[in-house]
Amino acid sequence: ALRGGLPELVARVTPEKMAAASSSDSDSGRAESSEASSKWLDAHYDPMANIHTFSACLELADLHGDGEYKVSISPQRFLQLELSEMEAFVNQHKSKSIRRQTVITTMTTLKKNLADEDAVSCLVLGTENKELLVLDPEAFTVLAKMNLPSVPVFLEVSGQFDVEFRLAAACRNGNIYMLRRDSKRPKYCIELSAQPVGLVRVHKVLVDAVTSLCFGRYGREDHTLIMTTRGGGLIIKILKRTAVFVEGGGEAGPPPAQAMKLNMPRKTRLYVDQTLREREAGTAMHRTFQADLYLLRLRAARAYVQALESSLSPVSATAREPLKLHAVVQGLGPTFKLTLHLQNTSAARPILGLLVCFLYNEGLYALPRAFFKVPLLVPGLNYPLETFVESLSDKGISDIIKVLVLREGQSAPLLSAHISMPACHSAAAAELAGALPETVRGFSW
Repeated sequence: ALRGGLPELVARVTPEKMAAASSSDSDSGRAESSEASSKWLDAHYDPMANIHTFSACLELADLHGDGEYKVSISPQRFLQLELSEMEAFVNQHKSKSIRRQTVITTMTTLKKNLADEDAVSCLVLGTENKELLVLDPEAFTVLAKMNLPSVPVFLEVSGQFDVEFRLAAACRNGNIYMLRRDSKRPKYCIELSAQPVGLVRVHKVLVDAVTSLCFGRYGREDHTLIMTTRGGGLIIKILKRTAVFVEGGGEAGPPPAQAMKLNMPRKTRLYVDQTLREREAGTAMHRTFQADLYLLRLRAARAYVQALESSLSPVSATAREPLKLHAVVQGLGPTFKLTLHLQNTSAARPILGLLVCFLYNEGLYALPRAFFKVPLLVPGLNYPLETFVESLSDKGISDIIKVLVLREGQSAPLLSAHISMPACHSAAAAELAGALPETVRGFSW
């Protein structure tokens, strides 16, 4: 915005200022020296576009070479306005505070005070303003702020924030900067021959063989294992002081818990009598149980056959009309929304010419349509069929509504479903409707 607005501002300089600038040799000499030292030479001097630098607008040039990131959004917008719009813009925004917004370029986490995996971590952010920010994980306040010579693109940290930490930042200028806990600016710099890029390891395992081992004291730790790898790596493993080693047996056997005796309750008189009865009449008890089990299976099979013959099942049993039906009731009353989900379960054959019929107690319920046609059913799709049921009883009495799916021209239903309607809570619905705003009361519950 600053760079694009400069030619426009330069073009509006009055002829009097042009004459004054051309008549003063000292001013032109100073302008040429500033043009030679400025990094944005084309912004205020471009012979091809016939744009020259004047002393009246020289202060608009980026003489420090620090870019546009120090200019907030409002001044950038102001520089792009016409002269007739500038006064209104200033009057509108003069009472507002100017804030500079930035963009996050990279982020990582830093342990706050413990090195455990589930310990609290701080968020480390790298911004377009060449800054590093460490945020508090609870209050989201800035705990530390560090400046870099360039914009960071990759971050890597080690240590804890409250103890000691080191931070490595790879920047856009091709350098890697190292920062420590109390440093506001980097102390060490690694200059690379090329720009750093990110590496992602996908479906690969890099194997680095161990070439030597050493176990012993390392610093204040008595049990430390040090390993060197073929690729030049160094691995240090410290044994936890709370670690417990259990000597394993040479032969595999049952676990020790199996040999522990269970705390069994004492045998009561009733338990002893029942045990004697089961010993004496065990065969008769088993025969009675088997006879009752066979009778239960027979009754269940008869009921299933009767349901299939009378089409009382929500799933069709015939291969010619493979259908599936289930219903959902919504609402508190006195008006309920009844949604029937009808599905054609055949592989590739559509079904046409079906009817839906409702059987209900007309003294308790009222339906707008008790009989309607079903559209073409494409295989595999679920068709919702919606209707409304109004409860006519104010005593909270509920009943069953039967849903029959028929073939046009046939009296025997293909399948059916019995819907147990909920009790009407008219008082609760009226209280809920009274608490709703006027724009919502018009909907049906």
